[in-house]
Amino acid sequence: MALFSILVLGLFLRILNINESFWLDEATSGLVVRNFDLSGILYQFLPGDFHPPLYYFTLKGWSEIFGFREIALRSMSLVFGLLTIWFVYKTVFTLFGKATGLLAALFLAINPIHVYYSTEARMYSMLTFFVVLSFFFFTKLIQEKKQSIILWAGYSLSLLFIVMTDYVGVFVMPVYLLVAAMFKKDRQFWTKLILAYLPLFIVFILYKDIFWQQLQSGLGVKTAASGWWQILGQPSLKNIILIPTKFMLGRINYDSRAVYAFWIFVSALLWLIPIYFALKKEKRTKIFLIWGTLPILFSLVVGFFIPVVVYFRLLFVLPGILILVAIGSEKLSQNLFLPFLVVFLLINIMFNYRYFTNPRFHREDWRSFAQFVSDDSELVYVANSQKEGIVYYKPEQEISYYPEIKFTKEKILLMRYVADIFDPEDKARQMVEDRGFLKIAEHDFNGIVVWEYEK
Repeated sequence: MALFSILVLGLFLRILNINESFWLDEATSGLVVRNFDLSGILYQFLPGDFHPPLYYFTLKGWSEIFGFREIALRSMSLVFGLLTIWFVYKTVFTLFGKATGLLAALFLAINPIHVYYSTEARMYSMLTFFVVLSFFFFTKLIQEKKQSIILWAGYSLSLLFIVMTDYVGVFVMPVYLLVAAMFKKDRQFWTKLILAYLPLFIVFILYKDIFWQQLQSGLGVKTAASGWWQILGQPSLKNIILIPTKFMLGRINYDSRAVYAFWIFVSALLWLIPIYFALKKEKRTKIFLIWGTLPILFSLVVGFFIPVVVYFRLLFVLPGILILVAIGSEKLSQNLFLPFLVVFLLINIMFNYRYFTNPRFHREDWRSFAQFVSDDSELVYVANSQKEGIVYYKPEQEISYYPEIKFTKEKILLMRYVADIFDPEDKARQMVEDRGFLKIAEHDFNGIVVWEYEK
């Protein structure tokens, strides 16, 4: 009953804003499954993208049943989010018992950043689920002297699904090897552990040509759009700090830096103190410490070559960290446990409430922007890119790209969305104004800025 209540709470928090407009990357997901069959996804879309096929294949099947609207496509991530909560409980229950398992499930159910990405039509919730699933199987294999073929098969398939959902999932692979070494497993265990990677190796060999095309295309962004490359996720102090900050507070911030710093400090204490007690008193907690830190370290190294240091790409380490918090909170004295739990829950609810009730933290509003664009206006982009949002919501909309502006209508809507990256010298604006158009208004659809001009 307690676990059911936690899942209901998790569901409630995740459906509150599930009908927001798609932002740019979600619109890409929607266009892919709407416009391509499975073969088209694999051979036409993926070579120019930098994600493996499993998420898109799964979403394609999901969309055939539930449709292509925002709620329909996001509901798949919602299901994976709830399953993640369930398997966090099952994993912790295996090692530490029911009470700690319930705490870990509760902490994940109310975590603001997991709430957010459990309703995003991207692969991060699905990836997090498969990582948790892999640890569910792996902890059982570590614990039990007689490992069944079902456990090994489940573990092996979960490894395959991790990497085929998102490439950054490969950063979790060394964790299992390190944990196995830490527990000093015998040669038979190591043989089976290595063999568990065989399906992943075989599939990747079959898939390698497409991956190579993706890699070449992705690296080409560095020269073709250096400004875009800079913001994708290179190692920087800001990107590193954002990982724990967003894990604790979610997608919110505060206008006052002092207030923002205060809540970061308070949240850090509420996470770090239990983690300290967990690591001090339980050897098995090292599993979750390695899970929660090693992939981040790998991302920092790889990030110097491929920009992957973005907090939402590393969402799959969050359950490991929250499990540590749950274990450590159980180690607090009886006088401290209840006050800690109340404060921890209230702060997380407060962060969720701030997100839900403040539209400026919500996703880009391409839906409203598409409704705003009228037939008597020429919509102008500074480059032939980043247009998936308008194409998803208004596929019939004609778009002009600088410098091939037609100037056939009395009104121009000049997109300022990522204009500083693709048009740093502001040549599109200069061209429009040189043709005698005057700016009469600026519009902001939650980050989608457009300037309105009239002749």
